[in-house]
Amino acid sequence: MFSVQGDVVLDPFVGTGTTSLAVMAEGRHSVGFEIDEGLADTIVQTLSDKEGFIDEVIRRRLARHVEFMRAKGEEAFGYVSEVNGFSVMTKGERNIELRKINNIFGQSDMFRVE
Repeated sequence: MFSVQGDVVLDPFVGTGTTSLAVMAEGRHSVGFEIDEGLADTIVQTLSDKEGFIDEVIRRRLARHVEFMRAKGEEAFGYVSEVNGFSVMTKGERNIELRKINNIFGQSDMFRVE
């Protein structure tokens, strides 16, 4: 229900792998298990070559945040992200970092993110 960047998220029912993809996009590590061997190719397809996709999701997320803060009057919040340099709503958000995915690699039984 809650994790921070760098945490390991366990997915005991990987299915098609979309939770693992979301976990990677959020800067967490994903460990998952799937009993249905028939889903192996689907999982590989879901996780393979998604670096650009994840980076685009992060870019859009940051752009939406900046637009939201401008619409709310960003100066009213009084906090600035130490990582990104734009206004944030709470003191706790000052150090949030959405990381670029450099590489997703693996095989049907294991994927790793750098």
